Amino acid sequence: MEKFTTIVGKDGVEQPRAKVKPADSGEIAADEQDLQFKDWPPQQRWQYGLDSLASWTISLPDHWTREFGDWESFEAPSDLITLAEQAAEAWTKIAAKLK
Repeated sequence: MEKFTTIVGKDGVEQPRAKVKPADSGEIAADEQDLQFKDWPPQQRWQYGLDSLASWTISLPDHWTREFGDWESFEAPSDLITLAEQAAEAWTKIAAKLK
């Protein structure tokens, strides 16, 4: 598999890609992280999942702007609009239950 050492930004400028540390560098390998996560108490796993998904959702508009530029000008198919509305409704219900 070819390893890419640089990336090209939207501005066309080539930048070095962040270095990935090997698993033997003292860091926990991904499969070991999974095992540790599975050992967490259920509430801790739930909180981590909620935190991760909510943070990711909140950051989507900024991510899309960096990734796609003026994404708000894209035509959104009706099925995506429905899906976004359903997701918003689900988050509203979750927030109400958390209170």
